[in-house]
Amino acid sequence: MFVKRILPAPQNQMSSIANFYILPEAGRGKFADAQRNQKTVTYKRGLFSTKEIVTGDRFLWEYLDSATTGKTEFSGFAFIDYLLTFVAASLPEDFKIALRSAVVDDHYFAFSTDLASKFAEYLRSHPPDANALQAFVAEGNADEEYVGTLRETHDFLVSWFESIDRNSFGVIHITF
Repeated sequence: MFVKRILPAPQNQMSSIANFYILPEAGRGKFADAQRNQKTVTYKRGLFSTKEIVTGDRFLWEYLDSATTGKTEFSGFAFIDYLLTFVAASLPEDFKIALRSAVVDDHYFAFSTDLASKFAEYLRSHPPDANALQAFVAEGNADEEYVGTLRETHDFLVSWFESIDRNSFGVIHITF
């Protein structure tokens, strides 16, 4: 297993990390079980105290860390800003539907080999337009250097999607 930190979060925002996992396709059922039985912590207020209620075996990220064949850490804000905001705004409808179908819950996405291949090809054939990217960054009041960060995010996503081969699937976990 390897961990590689690519980009820091923009300086004017809180920390967010996106963990990109590659898992063996043969373990897809185990992933579904881990997701279904993941640990949750809730709090129930009583008259005089608050009680912590814990269900499940372990957090899904703990399962992913133990089952992955490859893990990369990346700026969560750059991922969100680039793919889920900038690119998503101009995706064809079938890609928007495909992206929504990859959502596991509020913090996780799962990409099959075929879906990853389609996104890699789409991103490769649709590099970010320089003017549109600069306008997007200016609209968000980010530093001009964030344009370069988003270009690197594009390149990273193409590479990561391409790395999901026939014997694997990919999972993205976003933390805040």
